Amino acid sequence: MTQHTPGHWRIQSANDDYTRYQIEAEGWGIIMHVEDTSNESEANARGIIAFPYLLAALEYIVNWDANTWNPLMARDLANAAIAKAKGE
Repeated sequence: MTQHTPGHWRIQSANDDYTRYQIEAEGWGIIMHVEDTSNESEANARGIIAFPYLLAALEYIVNWDANTWNPLMARDLANAAIAKAKGE
């Protein structure tokens, strides 16, 4: 399975005729463009940058081990994904 681009992802606004956002990954540059004329494009971009955080939270939850499970860690990972999706 192919891995996603590592690093911290962030949204950059681009100036053109569309509502357009660029997704940048630290150390990689621009990895994706979100272009459309709807009001949802910024929310869509936020959802995209939340992906690595959501993946980390879900992997922690589904790979739990009774000896190492930490519900506070699961909560913190989930809260990080939620914050990214909300643009916080």
